[in-house]
Amino acid sequence: MKKIFKKTLAILLVMVFCFTLAACGGEQGSSQGGNSQPTSTPSGSNSAVNSDVNSDVNSDSNSNQGGNQSANSGPSNSDIKIEVKNMKGRVFTFAAPSWDNTVETDLDWVKDLEKKYNCKFKNLNLNNDYTTLYSSILSGNPIADVVVFNNSNFYPAVKKGLLMEMKSSKLINYQDSGCFIPKAQEKLTTVNGKLYGAIDTYAFRHLLVYNRSIIKGNDDLLTLYNNGQLTWDKLYEILQKVVKAGKYGISGKQNEEGIMQIFILANGSTYYKRDGINFTYNLENQNTRDAIEFVRKLKAGGLTMPLDGGNYLYPQTQFVKGRVAMMIADGWNLDYFAKNAKFDYGVVMIPSKNNPKSGLVDLTEFECYSIPASVKASSDVELIFAAWKQAEEASNNGKKYSLTKKSDALDTKDAAIIKKYADAIEKGQGIVDYRNALTDYYADDLYNAERNCLYGASSVQEYLESVGAIYKAKAKSFNKG
Repeated sequence: MKKIFKKTLAILLVMVFCFTLAACGGEQGSSQGGNSQPTSTPSGSNSAVNSDVNSDVNSDSNSNQGGNQSANSGPSNSDIKIEVKNMKGRVFTFAAPSWDNTVETDLDWVKDLEKKYNCKFKNLNLNNDYTTLYSSILSGNPIADVVVFNNSNFYPAVKKGLLMEMKSSKLINYQDSGCFIPKAQEKLTTVNGKLYGAIDTYAFRHLLVYNRSIIKGNDDLLTLYNNGQLTWDKLYEILQKVVKAGKYGISGKQNEEGIMQIFILANGSTYYKRDGINFTYNLENQNTRDAIEFVRKLKAGGLTMPLDGGNYLYPQTQFVKGRVAMMIADGWNLDYFAKNAKFDYGVVMIPSKNNPKSGLVDLTEFECYSIPASVKASSDVELIFAAWKQAEEASNNGKKYSLTKKSDALDTKDAAIIKKYADAIEKGQGIVDYRNALTDYYADDLYNAERNCLYGASSVQEYLESVGAIYKAKAKSFNKG
């Protein structure tokens, strides 16, 4: 598996955007690149891999009615003729939360675009100062023409009426544009039938990666998964063997509490569900309880690797050193493994308790491009944005780098899992949770509540009661505001 990602993931998955701890619960963001319209899994794949992934229980109830028609039936990118217009030296400012550059202004193709349209591109690092951004939009003089939003600040901006509706754009909103994944677009950035954000990629999240030199033979996770035998009981049994042999069992991406969150989602539950722009607390159910009890059992049995909760680099370094057998990993972790692991490793999707053939596809963490509602000459912004995306694709930096299109570079042993995950994303299948949009993991003391529950200082019921009060209050406040 190592050779797969050496060839592909460095350019496919992990031009990493870094979020603050508050924005993403202390985790790092996703990759740039882009995905095209849905493609089916190639024939010959294992039937278990072709089984249904978790169905979404949180999609906008209006998105199917008001979905992106152009995305489903419009012309392809090669058929779109983007107008060339003299922008008379206008500076187009692209802003991002906390990284340096959205537009690589030193690249030749960007310089050519500036010359072609008689304009300039400028990057603005917001340093997560969205208050100033919001104020500038409300005043009618936005400090940026295009803004990158993520899952923690997109919905508040929509709620405040700060973003331009994009659905009617013939330049941004067309099939195979590289600006979005059609079905996931409806699920994430369409609210009450209106499109407020263009997604040009989606990162791989929360795959279960394992060391094949430690877990092998009858315990090989991919074989078990393909045969529908990767139950939670089986996972527990394998982890016990691993720990008995002197290795750590399973690691989260940053902290042990994160394992609890991931298994809650894998078991079909969420913290919130969304109806339009209103959110409802959704954690109190049996699926949640089962997931929490399972992870508490892992912790009590010494099967989780101790983490300090603040260093996202530590788990991946321990994995490549062969000290931990399994890790819940993002695409950027996989890229690190490809460069540094000296052993063969495998990838499976995280199954639910009741369906070993299912697999977690988490659409929760995303980034999108949005245009401020009061931007000057918005038609020019739409035009330059579309021209920029088309030029990016032509330079081989855009959506043409889709894993589902790189089957020749994928190891046949693991390709079907990667394809299944990628196809599910592009088709809008999977789980969407909105806790980052309404809560602050640390400031709202959700971290301590999770930690107490995981370590046995509070019961599952006490945990659900304590965090339930917080989540409900946050939803009530947001929905009223």
